Order: sequence, then structure tokens, then C-alpha cells
Amino acid sequence: MPAKSRPLRITITPHASYDIDATFAFANEHGRQAAVMVARRSYNAVERLGDFPQLGALLPQDDAYPRSADVRFIVVEPYLIFYRVLPDEVLILRVLHARQDSLGLLFE
Repeated sequence: MPAKSRPLRITITPHASYDIDATFAFANEHGRQAAVMVARRSYNAVERLGDFPQLGALLPQDDAYPRSADVRFIVVEPYLIFYRVLPDEVLILRVLHARQDSLGLLFE
């Protein structure tokens, strides 16, 4: 049986860290239990990316957003987690609500 490869390191950018804090604060306004549930689901999804970095869908190429090449995303309802897979890490770029202008915020 082949040895299991080591998971990639997860790195969270300052923008994504801010997004996570804002997401938790917003969810906390709707109750502590809701905030904990959102945080737990998001954490579990991001942790899975270390083992399965290709899990998310690639953003479609768009001339309006030329930096969209190789950006992936996963959905943790109602949030979108945007990331890039690098040789030795998964770089979490943003964590945005699906109703936000995700592409505009991602590439601002």
C-alpha cells in the first residue's frame, strides 16, 4: 500500500483573516450557536483542502479579471472560500458571502 502524502500547509492571507473575523462577528449577531456552526464548517472545509487541494472549482477565465487564472473556490453555504494551490501550500485568499461582489472584492 503506498504511503499517504502529507497534506499541504494552509496559509490564510490578511484579507481572508479579516473576512473570517467579519463573518464570525456577523454570524454571532444571529446567535452564538450560528457563529460556531459557520466557523466549524468553514474550518473543516479549509482543512480538507490540505489533503484535497483540487477539490474546489476553478474560476472561469475572464478578461475583466486577468488574475483569476488558477484561483479556485469552494462553497460553505452561504460563503465562498477563494484560494490558490501553490507547490507546498494552499493560500486562502478571501472568504466572502455569496451575495457580495465576490470577484470585485477578490481582485480589488
